[in-house]
Amino acid sequence: MMEHQERTEKIIARSFVEQVTEGTATVRDLSPSEILRSALKQLAIFWGAALFAVLIPILHFVLVPTFFGLGIYLFTRTMKAKSTLISGSVACPVCSEKIVISRQKQLRWPLEERCQKCQSRVTIGIS
Repeated sequence: MMEHQERTEKIIARSFVEQVTEGTATVRDLSPSEILRSALKQLAIFWGAALFAVLIPILHFVLVPTFFGLGIYLFTRTMKAKSTLISGSVACPVCSEKIVISRQKQLRWPLEERCQKCQSRVTIGIS
């Protein structure tokens, strides 16, 4: 079994006024087997829901294809994920309040967060 590889990334936060601050984030790289297992789990859940939806009169005409398609979409999306965000923080570029970055199962940069103090929308990316 592959050992989990965690690394610390330097990140930057930008606001609508183009001010920039720096912070750090802890990222864990996923092994190919973890990615496949997660993708298959999501596929099984949605295809199981599609199978169950066959029993619902009238609505099954919409629900079955929807669950089937969502399963395929989420499978392909999960297969593209290479890492997960464990934790991170950066100062708000507007008010300098610490923003704690929420955990992300499928990490895709840039992230969007909102400052709890000034309610500014902050875009976070790798520096």
